Amino acid sequence: MRARTLLASTLLLASCTRVGGDPVVRGPLSPSPPPPAPAALAVWSSLDLPQALLDEAPNLPGVVAWTPVVTGTFDLRAVSGAGAHLRARPRGAILPVSVAAIDPAPLARTGEMAALGAALARNRAALTSSSARLRQLAPGDALWLAGEKGARGFRVGAILPESNLISEEVILPLRAAGSLGLGRPRAMVLAVEVRAWEAVAAAIRARLAASTARVDGYDLEPFPARVGTLDAVGKQLSYLLPAARVKLDFGEFWFLRGRGRRVRIDPAWVARNIVQVSPPLLGTIKCHRDVVPQLTGAMRELSAAGLGDLVGPGASCWSARMQYPNSGALSRHAFGIAVDINSSRNRYGRPPVQDRRLVRVMERWGFAWGGRWTVPDGMHFEFVRRPAR
Repeated sequence: MRARTLLASTLLLASCTRVGGDPVVRGPLSPSPPPPAPAALAVWSSLDLPQALLDEAPNLPGVVAWTPVVTGTFDLRAVSGAGAHLRARPRGAILPVSVAAIDPAPLARTGEMAALGAALARNRAALTSSSARLRQLAPGDALWLAGEKGARGFRVGAILPESNLISEEVILPLRAAGSLGLGRPRAMVLAVEVRAWEAVAAAIRARLAASTARVDGYDLEPFPARVGTLDAVGKQLSYLLPAARVKLDFGEFWFLRGRGRRVRIDPAWVARNIVQVSPPLLGTIKCHRDVVPQLTGAMRELSAAGLGDLVGPGASCWSARMQYPNSGALSRHAFGIAVDINSSRNRYGRPPVQDRRLVRVMERWGFAWGGRWTVPDGMHFEFVRRPAR
C-alpha cells in the first residue's frame, strides 16, 4: 500500500506481526498469536464528502470502527502554561489556529496512536510537537479556543510527534466540534480488519468513481524525511508543511475579517515579511522575503534553459485571504509562500495544462505543485522545502 498524506487526518497504518516458529510442535500447544490490529483507511477530499458515502462506508463488511474528520480554523483566545504567552492584538482580531476533530474510538483499535486516543477520550486536546513548541505548551497546560458558536478551554493531553499525517495544530474530540461550530466532514477514517482492507478500499473507490475524494492507507515514516523529496519516477511527493511548521518558519500573525474570503493581516507582520520584487519572467509581485531566492532561482533556470515562454503574464503570490474553496482554512498565499503561475489556463478543479518542464523546475527548487492534488489546482506552487545544495 502506498503512503499518502491526509492535511486533516491523524491515524497511522498498524503494522502486522510476522510470526515464526518450528514446523513441528510437540507437547502442549502454545497460545495462538493475537490477530493483527485493524488497519487505518482514510477517505478524504478538499471538498465536503458526499453524505451517501458517510452513511454507507461504516457498514461495509470488515469495518470495525470509524470516525468523520472535521476541520476548521478557530481563534486562539488564551493559553496557560509555564512558558506560554500570546502577544497583544486589537479587539476583534483573530489569532488563527487550525483544528481537526475526530472520534477516538478507531484510534484505540489501530493501536499506533494510543496517546492521542487516550487524550481525546478524556476530552483533552492533542498538539503536534511543532504546535507545542510554537505555543510553549506541555501536557497539563491549557488553551482556549473560540468559534462561531462560542468558546471553551481544553487541557493539553498529548504532544504528538511530527508526522506526514498530521497537518492541523490542534486535535480535539469530535464531540467538541458542534459546540465550537466546525462544519461538515472533509474526511473519514475507518479501522478495517487487515484481511478486508483491499475489499473495503475497492468498494469505496467504486462509490467514488465520479467524485473528487481519495482513499489512502499509511506507513510510519516521519514527516521531515518525506517532505519535498522525489520518488523514483521524479514525481513530487505532495506532502505539505503542517500549519505550525509554516508559522515557525515564516512567522505568525493575527487578522481581522474582511469581505468574503479577504482578511486584513497584522501590518507589523506584513512590514517585516512581505516584499515587492521582480523575479525574471514573473513581473512585479509580492512574496514572503524568505521564498524570494528560491522563486528567483527557478525563474533563472527556466530562462537559462530557453523555457521562459512557459511562464505567462499575471503571476501572483501574496494574497491576504482564506482558502478557495475551503473558506474555513487560511490560504498559504496569506503567508506569501505560494505562487500562482499561468492561472488563466489552469483553473481550480480542472485538469491542469502546465508544461511538465516548468513543474519539474519548480519542484526542484522546493515548491509542491497543486496539479498533483486530488482536486487539482494547476496554477498553484507552494513552498515545502529548501532546495538541495
